[in-house]
Amino acid sequence: MQVSIPADKITSHSIEVTWLPPHNPNGKIGYYFIYRESTDGLSTAIRFVLPGSTRAKLVGGLKPFTKYTFSVVPYNLRKNISGRSFSQEGLTEAAVPSGPPRNVAINSTTSTSFTLSWDPPLEPNGIIQGYDVMYYECKDQNKKNILDNVEDRVYTIRDLQPWRCYRIHVACQSSGGLGPFSDYVERRTDAGAPPPLGTLAPPDKETIESFSFEVELTQASNEKGVVSYYQVIVRELATDNKDQPVRAPDPDYYKADDLYTYEEARKMKPQLLPYIAAEFNARDLDHYKRFVVGDGERTLKVSVDISSRRRRREIDTTEFYNGPLEENTYYAVFQRAYVSKNVYTSSSWIEPVETAAVTSPTQQPESSTNVGLIVGLVLVLIIIPILLATVYFIRRKRQKSGTPLDDRDDYSNGHPVRMKKLSRKRRSLQKRLMGSTESVDALDELAASRARRHPVPIDDFERHVDRMHMDGDHGFSEEYMLVQPDDEFSFQQFLNPANKYKNRYANIVAYDHTRVLLNPIEGVAGSDYINANFLDGYNRQRAYIAAQGPLMETFDDFWRMMWEQMSSVIVMLTKLEERGRRKCDQYWPERGTRNYGQIQVTLKETLNMSHYTVRKFVMTHKMSPDDERVVKQFHFTAWPDHGVPSHPTPLLSLVRHTFACNRESIGPMLVHCSAGVGRTGTFVTLDVMLQRISQEDSVDVFGFVRQMRYQRNFMVQTEAQYVFIHDALLEAISCGVTEVEAKDLGSRIRELRQVDPETGYTYLENEFCRLAKEEHHPIAFKSASLNCNSTKNRYANILPFESTRVHLKMRPGEMGSDYINANFIDGYCQPRAYVATQAPVPDTFEDFWRLVWEQESAAVVMLTREEEAGKVKCHHYWPSEGSRLYGVILVELLEEASFGDYISRKFKLTHTEDKDSRTVNQFQYTDWPDTGLPDSGVGIVDLIGQVQKWQQQSGNTAILIHCSGGVGRTGVFCGISMMIERLKAEGVIDVFQTVQAMRLQRPAMVQTAEQYEFCYTTLQEYLDSFDLYANFQ
Repeated sequence: MQVSIPADKITSHSIEVTWLPPHNPNGKIGYYFIYRESTDGLSTAIRFVLPGSTRAKLVGGLKPFTKYTFSVVPYNLRKNISGRSFSQEGLTEAAVPSGPPRNVAINSTTSTSFTLSWDPPLEPNGIIQGYDVMYYECKDQNKKNILDNVEDRVYTIRDLQPWRCYRIHVACQSSGGLGPFSDYVERRTDAGAPPPLGTLAPPDKETIESFSFEVELTQASNEKGVVSYYQVIVRELATDNKDQPVRAPDPDYYKADDLYTYEEARKMKPQLLPYIAAEFNARDLDHYKRFVVGDGERTLKVSVDISSRRRRREIDTTEFYNGPLEENTYYAVFQRAYVSKNVYTSSSWIEPVETAAVTSPTQQPESSTNVGLIVGLVLVLIIIPILLATVYFIRRKRQKSGTPLDDRDDYSNGHPVRMKKLSRKRRSLQKRLMGSTESVDALDELAASRARRHPVPIDDFERHVDRMHMDGDHGFSEEYMLVQPDDEFSFQQFLNPANKYKNRYANIVAYDHTRVLLNPIEGVAGSDYINANFLDGYNRQRAYIAAQGPLMETFDDFWRMMWEQMSSVIVMLTKLEERGRRKCDQYWPERGTRNYGQIQVTLKETLNMSHYTVRKFVMTHKMSPDDERVVKQFHFTAWPDHGVPSHPTPLLSLVRHTFACNRESIGPMLVHCSAGVGRTGTFVTLDVMLQRISQEDSVDVFGFVRQMRYQRNFMVQTEAQYVFIHDALLEAISCGVTEVEAKDLGSRIRELRQVDPETGYTYLENEFCRLAKEEHHPIAFKSASLNCNSTKNRYANILPFESTRVHLKMRPGEMGSDYINANFIDGYCQPRAYVATQAPVPDTFEDFWRLVWEQESAAVVMLTREEEAGKVKCHHYWPSEGSRLYGVILVELLEEASFGDYISRKFKLTHTEDKDSRTVNQFQYTDWPDTGLPDSGVGIVDLIGQVQKWQQQSGNTAILIHCSGGVGRTGVFCGISMMIERLKAEGVIDVFQTVQAMRLQRPAMVQTAEQYEFCYTTLQEYLDSFDLYANFQ
């Protein structure tokens, strides 16, 4: 019997199979006809029963370009016996792909290219011969470009225009033809460098003085990307033997990381180095248009960090000083316009400018002096009568209109005003430029994009944040560009010469229409001015005052503002000094009482906590000494010098505590950092959004930040801060409010033990599961993962975070000698109050005692037995009697005593090289069962009390805690210890936030849901043991 497939009977979706009957059928026969895909052993066989007269079968509904196996089996109808199977393979013809390529994505961009990737279609229906890529500008969809026969699935489209929006489609070309194009992906190319700025005009000769001169800056084009900020770069020039200036290298020779600050350049003399005299936002160009080189102004750094690759050096500053020049010296200046930190264009150097020599008045010729005197007298005699007449007529006119002359000055009285023409010295900053006419299309697109921003429902917020984070936070970058208002606001009081010394930064202004007006002091010009603005809050106008960090010259004004506005809470978000730079002056008394003008301030109490300090002041006014007002200052000390906090938990805690403290306050909450815009705006946004979340079902970060910027400039100063706000709110929404008052703990535990009908788990288990969301990149465990350290880890899956790990002192030439599996854990009041570590293994006995010595720990808490359930949990790392040497540390057992559920061992540690000695107490808790938990938490609470007593005697150094892995029982002990501290101080408990904070410092602290519940029940037992409720109500 022969089975065949005629070539002309094959299509892309069907095959006809023919056959001849067997030579000896041995009776009446029929046929079983069976087919299946040849390439898929799991495919289902399709079976037909055909009569014996059948000689062909047309099979339809097949997949294109797919191999099938067809079998014909004759069988005897009478005996129901099958014969041998006869088979033939057939391949359907190719067809066009059924669908487009999948997962089309733009992976990276430059100013002139996109690199994209895609996956083949699920059903290419033939041999893939290549791909067609179609792209076009979003605004010109008729002009399509098609790249055909692209072979690779990663492709770079080149020769694009900078800062243009493009749409891209991809189609698959198979042997059956070209398939459909994919839906478009849309992206804007990166901004390119603006066109060259040309040459700056030389300064007018009358502006050249001994220590300064004036140059006119120019505006860069926005056609290739919106200019973000400008720099003015100055360089002193050497002179040749003819006293002529030696020209500096072309400005493009100096990369961004080749520029110095004024202070650095002076230190490096006699080298002549270029320095940044000023840096300012592009929209403030009009204010700096007539730029005075050497005027002594300081500008706040508005760009991201500029780091050097060539010299491994970083500009260590957050502000730039336009310091005075030297007399009789040549200088050159150029201007640089930045789109981003590495995309910029420069002007040419101005022609060399020689500053004037200092001239003594006594050197003027006598004839010149006499002539000047005569001319001056003549002018006075002419002008005075004219002035007197003018004043008389103006007063007559004012009296008729009922407006006193003294009420009309050149400065705003605090109400919104339209922009006024300013003199050359104090013009524009107020003109909020977003670009020139060359970028009208881009600005129209930005305006349309702004209009599409709406509040985000809480239920969609996680998906929204995830989308914004895609492609390297691309969504955040686009949205952050839109927050700046287009409106113009005046700030004439900021520009008032009488107020110049009151401003910390020359480009952080106080808008007139929202500025805080102090009660004026009679006869003192500008006495109603302070660099501070009111901000509206959630359903409350003027809920906040955003202020700069006080200067020594403004201490009196600051406390006057606190008194007049009846504020009772200060939030301070900067350290006094960061990276060697003064960020804020200490405006409060270190101890006792201090007078600030009419205000007397007394420090009553200081509470230091791990991330912030709370100071309680009492202030009185000399005019009403019996009126005592309490002010609390929350000084957040965990904001890093650069960037944003690594995790939002500490700042969210501060926001909640300050909100609770300010709830009954009559006056606004005063918030300041250094400039009073970046960190201040971040804090205020979080506070307002958390209030909104508690009352509404949506979040509107974009809308609120824009609203703030109508009231104070630059609020939420960086994109990183804008992203941080979203991440922090996402955590707040995901975690909810988990803080509970002591009196409500029992009912809270009963609620948590109820079963959630949606998940089938208890609410407590759900709460615990929320802790385990975060995944960590391997780089987070960098040192722990090194081969040289692998034997030092008891468990391969319990490793210390790199960011918080304890560093031992490095031994020269010994790789990994600074490593031990241990992390610092912050306590309630004290940073790094605990060291959480694993039980030592034989390879780390010496490192363990080095750790104890170097951290000066006086208490070691051991929460495991050496062997449990037949397994070694901890090796015997101490001498059972006498002494033993561990490296350079001699450990001597002084005494051992058993106290029911724990053993106390006192050791004398001696450093054999330094000959110094210390006493260390090891507390070993022995009542933790091999599996599960202690029957009661009373023993743990008692042990915590004993450890704290020992700490008070020995200096409150870091407590070293370990179990076997250093995470489960160790986390329970640390958590309960710090929660008892907070319970005593505040009367509240927050198990979730406490455990989450620990897990940010060491993974898996409090390892199981049972241990998590044990924390709750132990705290309840603690409360039940004492009549404490009265203290917490």
